Amino acid sequence: MAVDDKRKIVELEAQVAAYRTQDIAKGVVIGNLRRWLSDSQFQLAEALANSHLKDQLFQELQNTEGSTE
Repeated sequence: MAVDDKRKIVELEAQVAAYRTQDIAKGVVIGNLRRWLSDSQFQLAEALANSHLKDQLFQELQNTEGSTE
């Protein structure tokens, strides 16, 4: 296996580890919010977060379409 291939594998493994760490942190935050907020407050926070994520995804799609033209 070439050195470049090994380097790419190490970089990908590091990215996977980073994503796993982010997922764990998100789980902790969500768990804390569930404990701290009432059901209706949590549902509102969840709806706002989903709306924000939808807006981000829409913006990324627009940027991708603009860059391929």
